[in-house]
Amino acid sequence: MKIKLIHNINDFKKLKNHWDDIYKKNEYTIFQSFTFNYASWKYDLSISKINKLQIVLILKQDEIISIMPFYLDFKNRLRFINDTHIDYCDILINESIDLNTFYKTLKKSIKFSSIHLINVKKNSNIYKLFKPFNIDNLIIRTNIEFYSLYINSGDFPYNVNHYRSHQKHRINKAFKKHNNKSYRILNVKNDSFPEDEIKKLRDYMIISNIRKHSFLDEKMLNLIHENYYCGNIVLGVMSYLGETKCINIILQNNQNKYMFWIDLFNFEQMINIASYINFIKIVSKHSNVEIDFGRGKYFYKYSNFAPLYDNLFEILIFSSHFQKLRFIIFDKLKNSLKKIYIKLNK
Repeated sequence: MKIKLIHNINDFKKLKNHWDDIYKKNEYTIFQSFTFNYASWKYDLSISKINKLQIVLILKQDEIISIMPFYLDFKNRLRFINDTHIDYCDILINESIDLNTFYKTLKKSIKFSSIHLINVKKNSNIYKLFKPFNIDNLIIRTNIEFYSLYINSGDFPYNVNHYRSHQKHRINKAFKKHNNKSYRILNVKNDSFPEDEIKKLRDYMIISNIRKHSFLDEKMLNLIHENYYCGNIVLGVMSYLGETKCINIILQNNQNKYMFWIDLFNFEQMINIASYINFIKIVSKHSNVEIDFGRGKYFYKYSNFAPLYDNLFEILIFSSHFQKLRFIIFDKLKNSLKKIYIKLNK
């Protein structure tokens, strides 16, 4: 087993065919696709010279058997590319690897203060790799929740087995509230990318203090634009009298798996919920589908759609016991200050 590191964007680009081959052989999310990672580095992380690309390739007899899309941040932490915007992080892997050999080689190859891997599912490759790892400086802990909904083909919301009558009533009420509006699902095969409409709604949300000024900046728009044109993204668009009122940026993993990723909408009550409902009605009418609501415990999502939830994890490995101890102290201090801040602002 050998390790090869990719440090520059030109070599990154050359990886596409190898990356696509491994990606197609297993069931990954869009977040593990070449386009998502390459565009994330090109349009966002590479802008800061402090960030250093550290894609780890594992080779067996000169064949790439694993791709680990890492970079070093300003704290010298080894992280997943664009983990801030990626709901589910993972490595790509074709066959099992020896963890002890890999880790020893990794430490010799990259000088990091820590490995900081967040938003990891329990069934992910990276979790399975590090979970049995028996070293003192490893921490694996719950990170945040994620939510998903499995829906049988039919008439939503009546095709969700665990919905009770009050939940169906709530969904129907939100749908009827906005049934005077038109709804379309845009995709690259049939529609151009509605950049002006997206920017208009984005600016409205920023001016209205619904989102921060950094929301959906040019870097993110470029990332979304590129993923739309390679088929990773579809858009749910709700309009009234020719004016766009709501746009949902939705990741399409395949014909039966979708994830609501970024929402843009005006101030009309329940319009975003109604847009979600329209989308789910269309895609689940003739097929069983899985709808992913992403990470984060957002009240409007779980109260309206009653999705099932599970935990995401973070994997932390420190280069020394001192680094681990310092992290634990500062983490406890940060959490204590956060609790005090919440109490003072109630």
